[in-house]
Amino acid sequence: MASDYSMRPKISQWKTGLVCTWVALYFAFYYSVPAGTGVSQSRLLFEISMLDSLWNGPVKDQIPSGLNFLTQRIPIFMFAFAIICSATSWGYLGLCGLGLLSCLRRLEKWVFSYGVGLSLCSTGMLFAGKCGWLYQQGWWLVLIGGPLISVLTRVRQTRVLPASKDVLHCGIATARERRTFVICLLIGLPVVVLMFLGSTLPPASSGQYFDVNEYHLQAPKEFFLNGAIVFLPHNVYSSMPLGTEMLSLLSMVVCGDWWLGALVGQVIIASFTPMTAVLLVAAGRRFFDPLSGYLAALIYLLTPAIFYVSTTALVESGLCFFVAGSCFAMGIAWHQPKSEESKADVMFKENANMLPLSRMGAPEKLGRFLFLSGVLSGFAAAIKYPGLIYAIVPLGLTVMTVSLVRKRWFFSDVNPTSSFHWNQTGMRMLIFSFGVMLTFGPWAVRNLLDTGNPLYPLLWEWLGGISWGAEQNYRWWQVHSPENFQWLTLLADIKRVTLDHVRLNPWLFGFSPLGLWHLRGKPVVRWLVLFPLLIFFGWWGMTHRIDRFWYPLIPFVALLSGVGVMPLLRTPWR
Repeated sequence: MASDYSMRPKISQWKTGLVCTWVALYFAFYYSVPAGTGVSQSRLLFEISMLDSLWNGPVKDQIPSGLNFLTQRIPIFMFAFAIICSATSWGYLGLCGLGLLSCLRRLEKWVFSYGVGLSLCSTGMLFAGKCGWLYQQGWWLVLIGGPLISVLTRVRQTRVLPASKDVLHCGIATARERRTFVICLLIGLPVVVLMFLGSTLPPASSGQYFDVNEYHLQAPKEFFLNGAIVFLPHNVYSSMPLGTEMLSLLSMVVCGDWWLGALVGQVIIASFTPMTAVLLVAAGRRFFDPLSGYLAALIYLLTPAIFYVSTTALVESGLCFFVAGSCFAMGIAWHQPKSEESKADVMFKENANMLPLSRMGAPEKLGRFLFLSGVLSGFAAAIKYPGLIYAIVPLGLTVMTVSLVRKRWFFSDVNPTSSFHWNQTGMRMLIFSFGVMLTFGPWAVRNLLDTGNPLYPLLWEWLGGISWGAEQNYRWWQVHSPENFQWLTLLADIKRVTLDHVRLNPWLFGFSPLGLWHLRGKPVVRWLVLFPLLIFFGWWGMTHRIDRFWYPLIPFVALLSGVGVMPLLRTPWR
């Protein structure tokens, strides 16, 4: 497949030595420094490998387990698969309505259909819950209707263009690309299987699962038992955005049982992780190289932090997907292929009569991609309030900057046409904001109606809010505010994120500098560097700095690491 950038590197001997020295030093430091548990990463690796349990023998009074219990999970997976397929079908119809299918490649269609579909189902469940329409039969009709309508739409499109051929998919993978894909698949697939099996387990009652038991699962359970989404004064977390929790509520309604539905919802939330890996493959193919995408996806899947949140019903996996997905949509909006051949791939396809059909590229459909980015970034904020500072604000500033400055700072191949005038900035911002309000706006309206504060319990000093007082607000900010802003604290947190986090994958920050080096001089690298920095400083300056709140920067770093590892695989080592 033709890629936007030609990547056939030849690494000289001194560069090879420098690369090996950096990787060796980083891994040496990584496995020697104390992790968050107080022991070295090498000791953790030894324990994770289960050598200790093999040496000391089996654990006494262990809970019975085995493959004979696997059949209990089959209904959970069946319900989750049905909901995901139906949501993806509705997302496909949404992309078809926006007219974006002709601009997207196959993986991109799948990724965006999945994201848009789940966000629409979640938002629809919010409306239905507020109206008290939590009827099992009605939602089964919705689930069945999505695939049927999408199939009919696809058949109709096939009849209009019976022999259409999309040149975006005509690329022939090289033997090395196929081999890398198979290797990554063989390594990553068992991780995904274990992750899904782990997601079917109910959360433990320990303190680290407080958010799951009292927030992510308790709120939809109470809504389900009440038969409607109502204000719960005894649970302030239930008044926060509950984008992924609505998927759990949807599962409870469809299953007719809150316990089974909660487990189904956990599987749906866990599915964000492999879909983020697919997103990285699609981003690597469009902006860099297929090998970069495969390696980035594998690095992402092998990150213990991602595996942890995917198997414990935490929603950071969804936040990672929608933050990365909204940035990917924004990147497609502004990006144009560099070579003339790639431009032809994007701009034309042929029908049975060999007549060129106009294939509108990203610049011609800029507004629609901005709207798509707004929808995804809005749902990132609908999952957690940090999505406001991780996705909505940075992408909104990107729209303003690129439109006003009219410079190719982020993307080397932005088309410098007359459409980049300052007087269109307002329209572009309006389109992006409309997409944001479609998915995040309902949560603000819900809080406004229930509490009088659209960002309840935030900004209580200015906006107020019922069932909330000065003492509660003080205790809240004592827990949820940054401790201090000293330089030593900043350096310690940088070290914690990049070196000694207990669930860190050393490939992330061990090879991402090589990706920066390989992409030096290319404007796209600024995009990949700026967003992780914005997420990190947003986490450090505006949250209470718990580790999983910085996880949304992992997809960006994984993509950079994939780009960094890729030249090493293509270099003939002697």
